[in-house]
Amino acid sequence: MDDNLMMIIMVISIVFGGVAIGLNRSKNKQPLALKFPNIDEERATLLQEKYDKAVADYNFLDQRLKRSKDKEMSTRLNRLQSIGKNILKQMEKEPERISLAYKFVDYYQDRAVRMVEKFEALDETQLTTDRVRELKGKIKETLGGLEAAYEEQLEKIVNDQMLSAEAEIRVMEEHLRSEGITKKETSTTELDDELSDEKIFEAIPVRRREELPKPARPDDPHRSLIPEGERPLVVKQKLIQSVLAIFLGTVGAHKFYQGKTWQGVLYFLFSWTTLPTWIGMLEGVRYLFMPIEDFYKQYVKK
Repeated sequence: MDDNLMMIIMVISIVFGGVAIGLNRSKNKQPLALKFPNIDEERATLLQEKYDKAVADYNFLDQRLKRSKDKEMSTRLNRLQSIGKNILKQMEKEPERISLAYKFVDYYQDRAVRMVEKFEALDETQLTTDRVRELKGKIKETLGGLEAAYEEQLEKIVNDQMLSAEAEIRVMEEHLRSEGITKKETSTTELDDELSDEKIFEAIPVRRREELPKPARPDDPHRSLIPEGERPLVVKQKLIQSVLAIFLGTVGAHKFYQGKTWQGVLYFLFSWTTLPTWIGMLEGVRYLFMPIEDFYKQYVKK
């Protein structure tokens, strides 16, 4: 009877452990086989290689972002990755324009990777001298400077869309003028006067001025680290991790899902005791009721 029970537990562990590992790996962006209908094979191969390299560098930086314990470093990397993801989407949408982002692929991303590696090397020394702090600060500033470079590369790729939008605007303006419909011309002085801070502030009831929220600055330490649009994925991961821990914590399924293979193996090896079961249930409940920001910081980023 004991042998049969151990066999059942082993099968469940292998099945769900494999699924959990697969789910964890699937969170990395996978490069696509792009289609180049109007480009010769040699050039298409070169563009595909550029795209694959961009995806590989993006995944490297994404893993480092999840491991980072420095909040300012995480914020800067998070901004770069957000723009980088949009660049990759445009590459996939218009593969023939990948060559326009060659600086992003061969220079800017490479610099970002090197800066992150150097920052981690300094961090691992655990030195807190003035020189080390200064170097780490300069690395963060360098990454901040790359943000504008990333945006410039994205603008180059979508330049055709911008030109098309401008052309549409000009055509519409010409059509409106031909129909005798014109905009009211407002002088710069009048516009500045209408939008002056004093007049806008005077329009706000006095009793509510103190209730106005302060505008969020890009470097606000309380700003959410969760990339825009990815909150539903974080919630999904939180629920999956909770369910695995509560119902399959005995065999360490939640640890396999987190990518912590050795911890999952330890849970499995001690699954014949009740200890992994109780620990898994407690961890599952903790994941379930943990604030989404704390969960992202402690588990998704790591």
